[in-house]
Amino acid sequence: MSFAEIHRSIAPIMEAFAAVRDPRRDHLKRFSLPDILVLTVAGMLAGCEDWVDIEDFGEQRAAWFKAQGLFAQGTPSHDTLGRVFRALDAVVVRTCFAGWVREAMGTVSGVVAIDGKTSRGTADGTTRGAIHTVSAYASETGLTLAHVAVAEKSNEITAIPALLELLALKGCTVTIDAMGCQKDIATGIRTRGGDYLLQVKANQPATLNDLSTFFADADERGWKDIAHTTARTDNHGHGRDETRIAHACHVRGPWLDAHGWTDLQQILRLRRTRSTATATTTEDS
Repeated sequence: MSFAEIHRSIAPIMEAFAAVRDPRRDHLKRFSLPDILVLTVAGMLAGCEDWVDIEDFGEQRAAWFKAQGLFAQGTPSHDTLGRVFRALDAVVVRTCFAGWVREAMGTVSGVVAIDGKTSRGTADGTTRGAIHTVSAYASETGLTLAHVAVAEKSNEITAIPALLELLALKGCTVTIDAMGCQKDIATGIRTRGGDYLLQVKANQPATLNDLSTFFADADERGWKDIAHTTARTDNHGHGRDETRIAHACHVRGPWLDAHGWTDLQQILRLRRTRSTATATTTEDS
């Protein structure tokens, strides 16, 4: 994003974060909160990864920010930035940021990938573990739409519903790894207008067992009289041959409906076969 584009975005950024309240006492407000928020968002857009990067970004462009009416007394240090953000209501900031991203991007379409990430260097080695977040990533635009922190002594299953509340998913297909393969999460995606593509593993034993039985029977019958589509890819190299065959079909009936997956339309199996000079292995997912 160019500086001209950032300049045009200053007013919308301030409007988007208007609900964020400044908890500092008046005599401690050397730098205004709206200025700090604009600097932080601009730094993130420029690729800054931490408060030190944002401090450097602000210092290098101090004259430009001053020309826009921001930071008349100079830009804040990384310590100040970190201290201010630690005092803010994280939920409000997160919600405002997600709203600003939606407004800036417009309608999101295509695949939205939800995944977890542990931030290195965020553990203090004694009382606090590393920060783990769950993020929603728009594959077509390459942008992170929103993220939430996973509470200590919790896991991604509890954080994903909170993340979904921040997203407008109409027309999107949401993908999540096996941990997020939960019926409540599938329902949440459908409630917000999206479709879901979830990987079934051992955390859903009944569904996995019935799906495995169905596909095994279909293989034995050579897929005769079973409406389906098939896709195949073959890769060769590095002393290994790998074949991927996907079977997808619309299946409805008591055996599948009984599992309670909201608006389930299709089931899919991907079979990977890898062959080397010494062994051949097959894996289904």
